Amino acid sequence: MYKWPIFFRIARDTLKLTPRLQQYGKFTRRVLATGLSSSLALSLFSSAPQPEQAADTSRPKNFDIIVRETDALYDSYLIDNAYNILKKFAGSDCSELLWRLARVVCEKAKLSKDESERKRLMYEAYALVQKAIEKEPKEGCFGAHKWYAILLDYIGEIEGNKSRIQKSYEVKEHLERALQICSSDATTWHILGIWHFSFADMGYATRLVAKAIFGTPPTSTYENALHYFLKAEEISPRFYSTNTYYIGETYEKMGNREEAMKYYKDAFRMSVVTADDRIIHQKAHEKLRKAGVKDSELLQKEMSPPAGKEPKVNELPPNFSFTRDDPFYFGPATCNLMHYTPAAYMAGFVEMVMLLGGSLWFWQLHSVNQSMDTWVVLCMFALTAGGLFTTALMVELKMKKC
Repeated sequence: MYKWPIFFRIARDTLKLTPRLQQYGKFTRRVLATGLSSSLALSLFSSAPQPEQAADTSRPKNFDIIVRETDALYDSYLIDNAYNILKKFAGSDCSELLWRLARVVCEKAKLSKDESERKRLMYEAYALVQKAIEKEPKEGCFGAHKWYAILLDYIGEIEGNKSRIQKSYEVKEHLERALQICSSDATTWHILGIWHFSFADMGYATRLVAKAIFGTPPTSTYENALHYFLKAEEISPRFYSTNTYYIGETYEKMGNREEAMKYYKDAFRMSVVTADDRIIHQKAHEKLRKAGVKDSELLQKEMSPPAGKEPKVNELPPNFSFTRDDPFYFGPATCNLMHYTPAAYMAGFVEMVMLLGGSLWFWQLHSVNQSMDTWVVLCMFALTAGGLFTTALMVELKMKKC
């Protein structure tokens, strides 16, 4: 686990998983490490809450459409598409559009392989979010404060550890202001949990550096961190595997090994959708392996449902999901590992057999001058039956096996 002040570090490298876990497909979202920056960057993949606001004359007439379209593009990680729509509003006074533009410019910076270009784009994003803060309406702008905190830390990362330490209080202030405006955003609660965890877990040498800067350096406790993590979980159960993992790690730091193992197991069994989830899956597996938990036990037992969220009979689990690149990817990574490939092959085999049978039938009918309409009907029947079989098989596997 990284120790402060190197929280916020972003990593592009995919971790090498154990041979048992190397069966996953490609992921469309970038790799995010589990330090504070990665948690801040979680908001990259979650739509911003839209608190009710008074009419804003700075907004364009098609504001709602722009927000809906660009948020959808951003959630799908189509950064350039979102940027092409938002860049024309760089000179506007609309806080909501400015912070969204800052968000995509920030992501473009992180995707850049050129260090000077990355730095230029990061400062450009910071200038945009500063303007968003300056132009925010009287009732405040949740996204502007949240992204100001995120970008302020990235600027501190560029300027060095001393600068990041100096900016840490301001980062916390803007995150707390974001929660004042919109207290129902689970990711902001999670980020503040990381902030408190980082200071509670701060090493002696780092504390000396912070003391030299502040005199009285920022401090916190694991109890404070746990409060924020659990609050995020209460708002949106199982919304982020990193939050589940950090609950386990916080319990471990507090000496509650039983609860820690429970959350590590849950983090391991959660859906592997993003590359960030993949990292957490590997880290949780490593924690459990060191604790003596066997892989067979992890594969056999199911993830415990959140409190008050007991599944109903025949109800699909909450992590029943698809990804953009893997249309037949289902649920927990362990379920996918055991059932996805043979099920897909079986469904494809049945459909191919039906198409082959239809082709042979067409050849026989054609030889006796039968109507071509018969062939069309057979093709439609084969495709429909194959599709229905595929869907039924995958849903049955999900409900009965996973």
